[in-house]
Amino acid sequence: MRVALSLVALAGCAMYGPPEHLHKVEPRPVPPGSDVAAPLAYVDDCATDFHRDARVVRVLPRMAEALVQTGNASRDVAVKSTGSKQVELTVSSIHDYADALRADPYNASATLELAVAYDRVLRKGCALAMLRRLATLATNPKVAPDASDRVADVVDNPQWFRGYRKDALAAVDH
Repeated sequence: MRVALSLVALAGCAMYGPPEHLHKVEPRPVPPGSDVAAPLAYVDDCATDFHRDARVVRVLPRMAEALVQTGNASRDVAVKSTGSKQVELTVSSIHDYADALRADPYNASATLELAVAYDRVLRKGCALAMLRRLATLATNPKVAPDASDRVADVVDNPQWFRGYRKDALAAVDH
């Protein structure tokens, strides 16, 4: 009886071949309202041309400073706001910084603030273009001291350009 039972057990084990490989389980979507944050989707391109002929620009530094201050005020209120009001104020600050650069293309503060504002709206390509422009301003003897201070601000603020920090530091040559 034992022999017959052993033969049946061995025959049963021989019926099964080698085990099949398990298939890869597809990841499940994150349920709405969970704590897991989706990765940010930065826009890498930038359709804006930041290089105009400086010989035809009438430089208005006081007007540029006033526009930078207006942009800073909009930015500060936007940080404390939520929803559509935050978006509206952030866009307003971007327009103010851009107008400041039209008034004074050599304004390093407007250049940096515009880069930071572009970062807030996930426009990586435009932010990096502004940082490269800031690095170029740092080589201009007339505006180098202020531009170099703004480059130092980029290096000293790790919360800026967090999603592409290495690219941002490379853009300002650090």
